[in-house]
Amino acid sequence: MLQDLDLRRQAIAAVVFVALTIALVVAVRQQTGAAYTYPLDDTYIHTALARNLIESHTWGINPGEFANASTSPVWTVLIAIVGGILGWSRAPLALGVLAGIMVLLDTERFARAHGAGPWRTNATLAAVLFLTPLPFLAAMGLEHILHLSLAIAFVVEMVGDGPVRPRAYLLAGVLPLVRPESLFLVGAAVLVRATMSIREAGLVAACGLAPFALFCGGSLAMGGLVLPNSVLMKSGLTGGGTKLDLLAKNLSEGPAVVALVGAAAAGFSGRPLLQRSSALFVATSVLQLLLGGIGWVYRYEAWLVGWGVVLAVSTLAVGSARWAQAAAIATVLAVPAVRAFWAWTELVPQAMGTHLGDRQIAELVGRARWRGPVAVHDIGIIRTITDNPIIDVAGIATTEIAKLHLAHQLSPEWFGRIVSDGGADLAIVDTRWMAGNMPPGWVEIGTITFPITHGRTSAYGFWATRPEAVDAVRRTLVEQCPEVDSRSKCELAPGG
Repeated sequence: MLQDLDLRRQAIAAVVFVALTIALVVAVRQQTGAAYTYPLDDTYIHTALARNLIESHTWGINPGEFANASTSPVWTVLIAIVGGILGWSRAPLALGVLAGIMVLLDTERFARAHGAGPWRTNATLAAVLFLTPLPFLAAMGLEHILHLSLAIAFVVEMVGDGPVRPRAYLLAGVLPLVRPESLFLVGAAVLVRATMSIREAGLVAACGLAPFALFCGGSLAMGGLVLPNSVLMKSGLTGGGTKLDLLAKNLSEGPAVVALVGAAAAGFSGRPLLQRSSALFVATSVLQLLLGGIGWVYRYEAWLVGWGVVLAVSTLAVGSARWAQAAAIATVLAVPAVRAFWAWTELVPQAMGTHLGDRQIAELVGRARWRGPVAVHDIGIIRTITDNPIIDVAGIATTEIAKLHLAHQLSPEWFGRIVSDGGADLAIVDTRWMAGNMPPGWVEIGTITFPITHGRTSAYGFWATRPEAVDAVRRTLVEQCPEVDSRSKCELAPGG
């Protein structure tokens, strides 16, 4: 596995990657003054699912309650395995670092397969390290860095002139269970491979679809949605929008992908291997721009940016003078470099927002020893560090809410009914997101306001979901307000 690599080059790249990741973690901890907080609650959704899988053998947030709440079943299972050894809070970061090293290994294999010499290979490793950027993805603790690694490895297997190896079939089966967008890549690879071998293309299609279809069928059989709740709800097509609206949004938020698609198109005039590689990238990127997601803290398109950067640096302007090659590469990478700058600078503020918001709320519920279910917005961290059953008002882990949301039938009355049936006397919700949707009969007790990114603030409101719970919720907030971080503001509502 390693004999075809320059181990000295890989060691240097790995040391730089790990050091930069550690620096980001240290920077976050210096700001929080406590344990490392991941920048998004999505990481904690994985840890909550993994914890529940190990402790109650249930695929969902709450014991005994199925929910198709993971966008990456493979990542959740890996956290379940590693979390039992390292702890739930450390497992995503450890897996992110390991996956980042895999990206570096696969990047060198990609560069060499495309004929890159030593300086091109070095430049490719540097580009994927700093422009994806890999330490940012590792510190997120999410599946996107593993997605990038496996995608690059799959492309190397699929564009070669020789027969498809067993490894490619395995990767085709695993990739859609790492991220559903991988179906775009597998579909494109089937079409490209069909120009060489119909039999191999058919086998790749079968391997890519079968495991994912089994998972989707299992979800339906358990009463869940066919795809993960969040995939359906964040598709951009559930709020009255159109595919053109989604495309416009993705184009405005994904200029780095658009720039790299343009660079990859130059490969259509190259040798057959480069033509196939370029076709895979262009087709996959176009499908994601049309049907998938871009943004959400620089992560949904990260696999395309990383892959596109590797393709561009290892192949662009080959055969030209050295200065012309450097100029072409620099021009193409200008837009991804701007995106990378913002990603590097926003991780710490984003983590602080999660720390002062989601983590602080979860710790408050834990300190108060609140008994019974809680209706909340961001479900991951509170379910990871407390034992309270959760009703997810956003619908990611509460299937009934997700179904109503997708059917455009979710109303304040339905919210109230579902929360009441779930037995939650306390609701902690984003006040802006729930504006105009508060169920009748809920009583506002107070709010915690905290800073997030770009000088903005956010607030979580504490609500008693029935009159009999008002005193208990008020008492909890009165007792816990003095414990709130000084950078946040805890206030009782007038008359609360």
